[in-house]
Amino acid sequence: MPRATNVRPTRMELLRIRRRIAIARKGLRLLKLKRQALILEFFRMSKEAAALRSDLRNKLRRAYESVR
Repeated sequence: MPRATNVRPTRMELLRIRRRIAIARKGLRLLKLKRQALILEFFRMSKEAAALRSDLRNKLRRAYESVR
């Protein structure tokens, strides 16, 4: 983690840094929740795509057999 080189050792600076850390932690939590939601959506769409692909394969097979 990068270190701040010009941090004034005052109570106000300490409070300001604590607020920034709290905001950063909330942001990280939100990003993790968003990542989890995107992963779930990806797997849902992946299952749907697999089902559609299987359906298409079956329809193509039947169409080919009816032409033969």
